[in-house]
Amino acid sequence: MVSVRDYYQAKTRIEQQAIDQELAAKRQELSAQSTVAVGGKDETQRLRAKAEVKKLEGEITVLNMKRGEAEIANAHAAAKAEKELADEL
Repeated sequence: MVSVRDYYQAKTRIEQQAIDQELAAKRQELSAQSTVAVGGKDETQRLRAKAEVKKLEGEITVLNMKRGEAEIANAHAAAKAEKELADEL
């Protein structure tokens, strides 16, 4: 049997791993776009890449926030579930 606490810890770990994979992909894309923003063929390409860099930086910020929120939300859910279980007993 899995405890409520273990369940929510595992749930948090799974959610954070998924977010970490998204972050890794965004960071890789950011690196590629940053290279183009500096050394693109023409001004139009460089400007597009700079805009994409700003967009990706925003997406990375949001994902980092979601990562922290997942931990907090699951900690609250675990505490609530433990309290409800204790109340039933």
